[in-house]
Amino acid sequence: MNKLSILGVTEDTMFVAGGRLAFFQLMRSLSFVGNFVIVVTNTGASSAQVNITPARMVRLSVPQKRFVAPAFFILKLFTLLPKLIPLTQVVLVNSGYTLPIVVVFAKVFRKKVVVLQHDALSLEYSLRLATSRSRKLTTIIRWISLYPPLKLVDGIISVSNETLKKLKAMGFEKPSFVVGNVVE
Repeated sequence: MNKLSILGVTEDTMFVAGGRLAFFQLMRSLSFVGNFVIVVTNTGASSAQVNITPARMVRLSVPQKRFVAPAFFILKLFTLLPKLIPLTQVVLVNSGYTLPIVVVFAKVFRKKVVVLQHDALSLEYSLRLATSRSRKLTTIIRWISLYPPLKLVDGIISVSNETLKKLKAMGFEKPSFVVGNVVE
């Protein structure tokens, strides 16, 4: 079996999230089978919950404020990704606000990029859930940052058949695989 050099990228927040836990568990599993795995994330609650050894984790320190943390993390990724992506064969990114920037950098360096997608909500449904104008605006920004970049990825890993069905209904026909619930 060929061993791969994998770069994983995900954001983290002060709240524990199931999608991020699933991403960390997947990275840990990939490293257990002999792949060389580096995970880049920012300081947060989810990364503190999972020991991803034997994978290596790079935690970037950013202030944990609602809009400040994503901005600082993305700025730090601009300097770190050009150094790490050329050293890897595959880039695996968790669905989130880091998805567009990671996909662009991976494509610039002609690397395969795969996304772990843990939910799939249509824009109309997401807007119905939003309760205020500011929530509607952030919903639109989040949707734009999550789903259009999926057209550029080389593959999709999903945590459920339902998510995969919803993505296919939204028009995403990339090679895909369901890993199931990888959270212990």
